[in-house]
Amino acid sequence: MASSLTSPKTIAIIMDTNVPHPMGPISLGIVEIARDTYLRPNVPGEYGIVVLDLEDHNLPQIDVVSGNIASSEQADQALTQWQKEISKHSGFVFLFPFYPWSYCNPIKNSICILPPEIWKRKPVMVMGYGKIDEQWDPVKNELRTMKKKSLSMMKGFMESKEMRMAKTDPMPEFPVYQDYWECWEKGGLNFHGGQQTELWESTAWNRCQEGVMWMVEDIERSAKKK
Repeated sequence: MASSLTSPKTIAIIMDTNVPHPMGPISLGIVEIARDTYLRPNVPGEYGIVVLDLEDHNLPQIDVVSGNIASSEQADQALTQWQKEISKHSGFVFLFPFYPWSYCNPIKNSICILPPEIWKRKPVMVMGYGKIDEQWDPVKNELRTMKKKSLSMMKGFMESKEMRMAKTDPMPEFPVYQDYWECWEKGGLNFHGGQQTELWESTAWNRCQEGVMWMVEDIERSAKKK
């Protein structure tokens, strides 16, 4: 239990289900296994882990040219609530789909609409997911080379905001086999198992463990300095 004299420590997983089908339910499934199996066992019991879906927050969009946010009562209220929510948490894990040579704009927007000091020096980790269209070749490792650039691009963007990136290399990835993707696409049994689980264990499990353990250490170091 957290002391009544200290704020509870929480790690927020930020995701967006407002994406083309079936990425919404797939991302929910990934968040569930990442939170319960890969992250939760590696953080102290008094830490909370919460999931924030951008779809639930109706955030205003920042103008990419001017950097301004169109003001309205609804936008101002959503922005105020988002700032209050983000200010509660000690660290963040971002999940987003692989984009070819591009940033994940909803995630980027959710960061840019807040004052830089809200995010500054907060420990963060990024996780990506996407469909495997061909047979995975761990030797050549050429598949999705272009799509995987989105992870490093988002990492660079967050570092430019002076966020502290988790010390995990490579970053956690959740590649989805085509047959599982099609199952989700058709609204069939939305589960993972067998080869899919084995693949995630090799591309995400240890990386998530390593990353979140580093985040906890960073949060604890920061708490001691206060």
